[in-house]
Amino acid sequence: DFGVNWFNTSDLPGATYIYSLMEASNGDIFAGTYPNCDVFRSSDNGLTWNQSNLRAFCGIYSLMEASNGDIFAGTTGGNIYRSIDGGTSWTDLNLPGVSTVRSIIETGNGYYYAGTDNNGDVFLSIDGGASWFNTSNLSYGGTDAISVYSLLEVNESGISTIYAGTAINGDVYKTIDQGTTWTKTSGDLVGVTAVRDLIQSSNGDIYAGTNATGDVYKTIDQGTTWTIIGDVNATDTWGLVEATNGDLMAATGLSGDVFRLESVPGIDNLR
Repeated sequence: DFGVNWFNTSDLPGATYIYSLMEASNGDIFAGTYPNCDVFRSSDNGLTWNQSNLRAFCGIYSLMEASNGDIFAGTTGGNIYRSIDGGTSWTDLNLPGVSTVRSIIETGNGYYYAGTDNNGDVFLSIDGGASWFNTSNLSYGGTDAISVYSLLEVNESGISTIYAGTAINGDVYKTIDQGTTWTKTSGDLVGVTAVRDLIQSSNGDIYAGTNATGDVYKTIDQGTTWTIIGDVNATDTWGLVEATNGDLMAATGLSGDVFRLESVPGIDNLR
C-alpha cells in the first residue's frame, strides 16, 4: 500500500544491522547484514531466508546484480565478493587498500564501478570484476574525497555520465570519460558533508540523500544547481527509492523513519 503499513518479516539469525537490500531480476530479495558478513536470500517475500556467509566479521554494505545474473557484494572489510550461483557461494575479488566498498554499479557498456572508503576512490572493472583499477582522484579546492557513498549512471544527451556522492565535503562529482577525469558539479549542497545516496527519477531529475539534517536535494540541470525538497527531521538520509506510483521514499538515520514524497506535480514535500 505504498508505505502506509509495514510489517516485520521473519528473523535473520545473527544479524544486528541490515546495511543493504536488493531485489534480483528473478524476484529474490537479498539482504546484506552485519556483523557476521552474511547475505540472506528470500524467494517468498521475506517469509523465510536462506543464509550464506562470506567471511568472518564484516558488514555487507552494498549489493548489485549484474546484467549476466552475477551477484556482487561490497563489504566493510574492503572486499568485493561475487556469486555466480544466486548467492549460494561467493568468491573474493581482490581490491587492495580499501576499508569499505560503499557502492557498486554496472553501466550500460557492461563496466563495473565501485565507490570506496579510505581515499575516496572509485575503482573500475572492464572484465566482469576479474580485475580492478583505480580511476583518477576526486578532489576539489585541494581537498580530496575520503568516501564515495553512492554512484549513479545518467544518460546525458547520449553521453554516459557517472555521478559520485562523496564525503568529507559533501560534494557530487561526475565523469564523462569512465573516470579518467572527475569534475565537481558546479552547484553546492549547503551544509552537507556526505552525500549518502543518489538516484534518478523516472522524469530525469536527480535526487541526493545527505547527512547533517537529512535533507534531500534535487537537481534538474545536471548538477548546476541543487534545491532542498524537504527536511526529513533526521541526521541522515541513507537511501532513496522511487515507487511505481512515482512517490519518493527516503530511509533515514537516528529515528529509523521512512519518509514519503508524494508524486504531486509542482509540489515537493517530504513527510
